[in-house]
Amino acid sequence: MPLILSLLVFFLFLEINHNFRKKSNLKITPITYNVIHASNNIFISGTLLIENKYKRIELMIPEISLKLSLYGEKDLSALTKEIKIIPKHNDMNNRSDYNWKAYIVKSNSSTEVDFTLNITDPSFADLTSHVSLAWVDVFWIDYGPSGRNANRSGFSLAITKPTLTKNTEKSFIANRYSRILPVKTHILGVLDDPIEVIKTYTKNIVNPSDIIIIGETPLSITQGNYFHPATIEPSNLAKILCRFFHPTSSLATACGMQSLINEVGPSRVTFAWIIGALLKLFRIKGYFYNLAGKQARLIDDITGTTPPYDQTIVLGPNQPQRFCDEAYKKLGINIAVVDANDLGRVKVLASSNKKLNPLLEKALISNPAGNGDEKTPILILRPY
Repeated sequence: MPLILSLLVFFLFLEINHNFRKKSNLKITPITYNVIHASNNIFISGTLLIENKYKRIELMIPEISLKLSLYGEKDLSALTKEIKIIPKHNDMNNRSDYNWKAYIVKSNSSTEVDFTLNITDPSFADLTSHVSLAWVDVFWIDYGPSGRNANRSGFSLAITKPTLTKNTEKSFIANRYSRILPVKTHILGVLDDPIEVIKTYTKNIVNPSDIIIIGETPLSITQGNYFHPATIEPSNLAKILCRFFHPTSSLATACGMQSLINEVGPSRVTFAWIIGALLKLFRIKGYFYNLAGKQARLIDDITGTTPPYDQTIVLGPNQPQRFCDEAYKKLGINIAVVDANDLGRVKVLASSNKKLNPLLEKALISNPAGNGDEKTPILILRPY
């Protein structure tokens, strides 16, 4: 009895300590963007939504700034980048010099901010052929009851998109169970609708009997389930537990472990670790992941994803089964969300037809989508 009581007090302490840790309910996300191309100029305009999700707490934003990074096939460091932020507050006038005025976001409300990104370089005859992606980091300070907190988020903007994959039988990769076509896309982001992406890039290729597969990480990215590790403050618990995992595990770093703790709570993670460690003494492995929940297996720490998301921690997708059901209704093709790697591990997270799961697990062992920079988040599987 004293042992059980001590454990209950310990877990209660973990939960209370976790709930009082610094965290902000102020979210900044992109909602629209547009790209205008010229020979030696790229002009991007867009809008950010700033939401205060607290029901009773007002938060101030004394500072906000953007940083632009460009991705392409050549050295782009010499390009000139001009960034402007234009607030759209209904209750405050803007400064003519574009400097940010500290603003109060009232509880359970939102405001919007426009931004423009102007990229130029006269030395490039065709700038758009060299720049494929823009990554925008958003830095801001929120000021309120929990203090002065530095935050950041980021999002990708496709500048150019690849040529649609051709519908030729020679492009399909054959194995014992099926033929598979990796479909190249642009780097997906939070502004992409994954169903529309599938529809666009598989148009004129897919047959009614095919199965369309999307990777769990790209799907999760379109849902906004990623964040920079700078926004995580690892607890002592995370720093201790992460040391017991294999160095290649996404839970082997303090930030990776803290990401899991933030998702499922410190008590569940600690309980799963204790039971998992005890069962390991009897050579029974894998129970930590079973007890800690699905996210324990799906979290990708930094370097685990295609750039520019290799700088972020990516969680598993939200409601993959619901996504498959909705995609099937709209597209009329069987859809699956799969987590596969180069080690031959295949996990079907969800599918529109469960009877197809055994086929998917066998056909995807070779991981035809790859884990590198292939930019093929979609596969078309054509059964024999």
